[in-house]
Amino acid sequence: MPDNSTNELGPAPSGSTGHTPNDDPRPPVNELQTEAPEEFLREHNFTREQFEGCGLSWQLLCDIRHHHIGRASELKSTGNLAVERLQSVPGVHSLKVRIKDPDHLVAKVIRMGIQQPDLKITLDSYEEYVKDLIGVRALHLFKDEWLEVHKFVAETWEALEDPVAYIREGDEIEREQFKAAGCRVEVHPYGYRSIHYRFKSQPFKHALRVELQVRTIFEEAWSEIDHKLRYPRQSSDPTLTSFLVIFNRLAGFGDEMGMYAKHLNSTLRTKSEQLAEAECRQQAQEQELRKMLSQVQIGKKDKAELQKKLDALERTSRDAREVRVNVRDLMAGISPSIIGSLTNLCIAPPAGVAVPSFLLVSPSATSIEVKVPNPLV
Repeated sequence: MPDNSTNELGPAPSGSTGHTPNDDPRPPVNELQTEAPEEFLREHNFTREQFEGCGLSWQLLCDIRHHHIGRASELKSTGNLAVERLQSVPGVHSLKVRIKDPDHLVAKVIRMGIQQPDLKITLDSYEEYVKDLIGVRALHLFKDEWLEVHKFVAETWEALEDPVAYIREGDEIEREQFKAAGCRVEVHPYGYRSIHYRFKSQPFKHALRVELQVRTIFEEAWSEIDHKLRYPRQSSDPTLTSFLVIFNRLAGFGDEMGMYAKHLNSTLRTKSEQLAEAECRQQAQEQELRKMLSQVQIGKKDKAELQKKLDALERTSRDAREVRVNVRDLMAGISPSIIGSLTNLCIAPPAGVAVPSFLLVSPSATSIEVKVPNPLV
C-alpha cells in the first residue's frame, strides 16, 4: 500500500508501507458503519454472501484492525529481538521482519470465519487464531544450510508446535531429512518450499507469537512474487497460475545448480590442495635424488644417463605444476542429464494447470520448454 493512500478501510496511517502499522489517526467507527464496503470485498475477492456467512460484524473487524495498528511498536520490537538473535547463525544470509498488514489481517479473519464458522473470534481472542501477526524470514544461500538454523531455533526458543516443512512433489530426499529433524512435512500444491517455526518471544511484559520462515534466496524471490500476485485475493487465474508454476520450477532449478556449484567448488579446492601436497613431495624426492647422484661412485657414461633421466623427470614434474583445470573439459565430464537440463529445460505443468499457447513447443502440449544458453558453447 503506498504511503498516505486511501483504502477501503479509510486513510492509511501516515508513513505506512503496509508492513508496519502505526497509530491510526481516524476517529472510532460510528454505529452507522455496519456493512463491509463493496470496494473492500471486491479487492479481497469476497462476495457479499460470503461475508455475511462468516458470522463477524464489520464493527468487530474494524476494532480488530485498530487494535492491531495500536500494537505495532510492540510487535515490531518482538520481531526485531528474534532477528538480533538469528544474526549469529553462520548459515543465515539475510533477515527480514514484517508486521501483518492491517487490511490483510481483516481479510484473513473473514476467511477464517468462512472456513471455520464455529470459531469464536473476538477482539480478545483473534491473536490466538492469527498466528503470523509477527513474521520473520531467515534466508540462506544453499539448500543444506537450513539445518544450522533449525538447530539454533530448537536450542533458543520453546516451540509452540512442531515445525512445518513445505516441500514440492518429488522432494523425497528432503522429506526424509525434514522428518529426521522432527518436522511435519506437507506437500504444497503450488510447489512452495519453506520451513515454518512458531514460538513465543518476550521483550516486554507479555510474550508474543512469532512465525519464522526459513528458505533459500531463490525460493524467497518466487514466493514474494507469488504472494504479491496471488495473496490475499486468492487468485486462481489459469494463465497467472501457469506462469507462477514456471517460475517456481526455475527457482528450484536455481537451488539445485547452487548446490552443484557448492560441491564443485569444494571438490576443486580439495583436489588443488592434494596436487600441491603431491608436488611438494615430488620436489623433495628430486632434490634427494640429485644429492645422492652427486655422491654416488659410478662411471661417467652411467652417471650422464642417470642425469638425463632425472632431468626428464623434473621436466614432467614442472609440466604437471603448470596444469590448470580446464572448465570446458570439466563440464564435459558432467552427467549428460545435467547438461541436457542446462541446455533445454523442460518443465511439465501440474495436471489441470492451463499453459499459454505461445509457450507450448510440443504439439501434445505436455511440457513447457525454456531455452537456456548452453554454457559449453
